[in-house]
Order: sequence, then C-alpha cells, then structure tokens
Amino acid sequence: MNKKTISIIHVVLVVLTFISVLKGGFPRVYDRPEIIPYKLVPSVAEIDVLTIEIIEPNCIVDIPEIQREETIEIIYQRIKLQETGYWILNDVFWIDDKPYILIKIKESF
Repeated sequence: MNKKTISIIHVVLVVLTFISVLKGGFPRVYDRPEIIPYKLVPSVAEIDVLTIEIIEPNCIVDIPEIQREETIEIIYQRIKLQETGYWILNDVFWIDDKPYILIKIKESF
C-alpha cells in the first residue's frame, strides 16, 4: 500500500468517527446532573425523629407515575446513605442513565 491509500483510509476513519459522534453513537462522558434539594425536618408523630423532605424535584415531573415512584424511592435510599456515610457526600449518582446530585439544605431547629 502506498501513502495515498493510507491517507484515504485515515480520512475515511475520521469522517466515520465524526458522523458517529454527531449521531450520538458514543456515550457522553459527562452530563449535567439534576440537583435534588432536600432537608431533614422534625417528625410530627415522634419526638427526636427526623424525616426527609424533598423540595420540589423538577427532574421527575415529566416521567411516568410508576417510574416516578421508583425514582423517588431510590432518591430516599440515597439520602439515607448520604446522611449515614460520610464517604458518599455530594457524589453524583445515576438513575436510568440520568445523573443526579443531592444538596442538603440546612435548617436550624
């Protein structure tokens, strides 16, 4: 093979790579995470017990009801994990190929 055919092969490979990237063939390395604010509030039923309150998660409004319930359940589990384990604080996590991040809103009791 001479230099001309090698350069043609390189050009074809570059063009195919660009077309694949434009179509979304390669996964995105970083998506902007959806921010989910939450706070711990005192429970009305019991003394010295805190409950989790998610503050208007806009990211789960336009998904089907069953998926929304499961997503909220996973978010509650993730909040419990974040509150009990310091090593996972402010870490991005993924649910159904969407990145989320939890932000705790401090409130004085």
